[in-house]
Amino acid sequence: EEILNGQTGISVSYFETLENAESGENPIEGLYTNIEVDTQTLYVRLEIDETGCYATTTQELIVNPIPTVLVGPTYEVCDDDYDGIGSYDLSTLDETLLDGQTGVSISYYESQEDADNATNVLDVNYQNTVPDNQTLYVRLEVDETGCYATTTQELIVNPIPTVLVGPTYEVCDDDYDGIGSYDLSTLDETLLDGQTGVSISYYESQEDADNATNVLDVNYQNTVPDNQTLYVRLEVDETGCYATTTQELIVNPLPEIIIPSPLEECDDDYDGIVSFFDLDSSRSEILQSVQIEGQNQSEILVNEFIHTITQAGEATFETTIGKNYVLEISGSISVSGNPQGQIDAAFFTEDSEIANEGDPRTHGCIDGIYSSLLCDNPNLRPEPDQYDSIDHTYRFPFTASTSSIFAGFSDSFYSDNSGSLTFRLYEIFDNLNISYHETLENAESGENPIEGLYTNIE
Repeated sequence: EEILNGQTGISVSYFETLENAESGENPIEGLYTNIEVDTQTLYVRLEIDETGCYATTTQELIVNPIPTVLVGPTYEVCDDDYDGIGSYDLSTLDETLLDGQTGVSISYYESQEDADNATNVLDVNYQNTVPDNQTLYVRLEVDETGCYATTTQELIVNPIPTVLVGPTYEVCDDDYDGIGSYDLSTLDETLLDGQTGVSISYYESQEDADNATNVLDVNYQNTVPDNQTLYVRLEVDETGCYATTTQELIVNPLPEIIIPSPLEECDDDYDGIVSFFDLDSSRSEILQSVQIEGQNQSEILVNEFIHTITQAGEATFETTIGKNYVLEISGSISVSGNPQGQIDAAFFTEDSEIANEGDPRTHGCIDGIYSSLLCDNPNLRPEPDQYDSIDHTYRFPFTASTSSIFAGFSDSFYSDNSGSLTFRLYEIFDNLNISYHETLENAESGENPIEGLYTNIE
């Protein structure tokens, strides 16, 4: 059409040589493949259909090059939440894939069809849509000619180690300063949890763990007294992908004790040797000197009585003389005739009707909320007797002097009362194990404790 330039009644044919064009021999039929590289000249014959007169001209063929392409190295990132999805900056691939070519634009696609049609181009800030491993398609296009070529780009999301929070690592203090010695390598097996090809290291801050700086020696002493959190980095040796967790360190305090009073017995045969020293007789004095906050005692519930106060009720709790207990009384109740309208577990009446709140304390143990413990020990009773709108719970520690105590409620206006009381009896146990030894070395190692009555050897 361009060659005819609007002329009609003219046939156009193409030839590889001028001679053929002039003779009309060997015209090119159909699509043509050039036989000279990059550029080639064809000859064109324009012939008037009516007269056979003709003229010739030339047609230049140019083969524009496409960009050279290569398959770039796999783009690997680390997972961050175990879902196989990672974040990529595809623009960081441009320099490698262009390989020095200029005047060439590069774009990324999720399918070969999109790359061929230059549709649905991807943002360079990309997250894979296929977990763990995905192939993208890359289009390199010459800006001047629009000629393009495509290649592929592999994306891989490398997994991070699985992490757990290990059990607290506890050691004993040795000099009352809250500083202890730890062998952190003893934690490795637990924290690795069977994973292989993973290195483990310990740090004092999350920032150090993330940057793998200021790694701690496994022979470590805490720098924060009593309790410290370390940060643990688990890193895959092959990929460098890592995850972090925490490790709690606790330095348990030592008992602070005094030297108990000497045990004295009378010699019976003038030899300075006695075979009946009862070492446990010092136990009470030793325990009284021990100060380990919140750790030297535990409570076990041994009896409970819940009483709805629309009727009288009483329970007897068995005790062992000499043992330590806590009586806990709780509840919020309403009692007909009480001037305050409501009372709580602290309201222990005198030897009178419950309504007569101000009477002297004779503790008859037959009226209102009562307990033989409080009747026998008036000073244990809270003062003043008033409604506690917040707590409603009162605890009375005691050492049993009888084989039982009783507790209950008595009032004459049962049908108008409401609410319930709970009486609980806890036994107190010492958590400390006291043993006796003949040498300091045995005492420190816990070996060769003395059993039963002791016969002195010096």
